[in-house]
Amino acid sequence: RGGIPVCFPQFGPKGFGLPQHGFARKSNDWELANGGEQGHMAEFVLRDTEATRSSSWPHLFELRYQIMFDAEGELVTRMRLRNTGRDDFKFTCALHSYFCVDDITQTTVEGLSGVEYEDALDEANPVKTEDRDVIDFAGNVDRVYGPSPLVVRMIDGKKGRCVAIAKDFPDVVVWNPWDEKTKAMGDMPDDDYKKFVCIEVGAIREPV
Repeated sequence: RGGIPVCFPQFGPKGFGLPQHGFARKSNDWELANGGEQGHMAEFVLRDTEATRSSSWPHLFELRYQIMFDAEGELVTRMRLRNTGRDDFKFTCALHSYFCVDDITQTTVEGLSGVEYEDALDEANPVKTEDRDVIDFAGNVDRVYGPSPLVVRMIDGKKGRCVAIAKDFPDVVVWNPWDEKTKAMGDMPDDDYKKFVCIEVGAIREPV
């Protein structure tokens, strides 16, 4: 696994009766809209199809996903959604970013102190407030923070690097499945949880 899967029009398993994270991330109907001749930018577009119109989320739409490097060499990603039909609709979405790290036990996330979050691992008491300045990893973590600050930082301690994630979306997901859940995933080697953390920006807690 890796990269930045596009979760749309549903994040996770709940919301609109769609499969996990919606249909966009596994769709073969993405088209290159422009940027093929430019080395620093590419834009892809996904539109409704007969299959999406027959799903439990049947709306007409145009979703554009842009990937570029700015003048400072920083990676910039953008999602733009247009309702091409007459009916209003709601959706949730996220950019499911995987960050490669040298050692998850020496990796931390900063910038979420005081932010309310939903803990997917605690069904009895899911809504909590983060009381740590530095979030570390010693087991399975699956949380949606929001509304959250505009900038969150990932510190790869072993490699000695800091990655700043600046966003316009309201929410941030912090996820690492740890060992037992990784073993149950058919598309991930058993030890790969040690080498990544997902810090995903999106609109999740409140549908748009």
